[in-house]
Amino acid sequence: QVTLTWEYAPSKATQFRVYRAMGDERLRMYQTIRVKSGSQVIKFNDPQVSPGNWYQYRVKPMASEGKQAKFSKTVSIQF
Repeated sequence: QVTLTWEYAPSKATQFRVYRAMGDERLRMYQTIRVKSGSQVIKFNDPQVSPGNWYQYRVKPMASEGKQAKFSKTVSIQF
């Protein structure tokens, strides 16, 4: 499994959308993580990985009004 952890400053973010791509595929929305009140550290586990493959991840914060922030930098991992 791949585990991503990130910190964020208190904001209006109510959820984070995790985007994932395998190999040279295009990034696609993979999972939504809801923010717990008062939390400033998010941990995401991806058990859907296969040995020998490359994975790319990006995260996008979302506010309750549907407003979106910028994407995070891309993280690439060979599992």
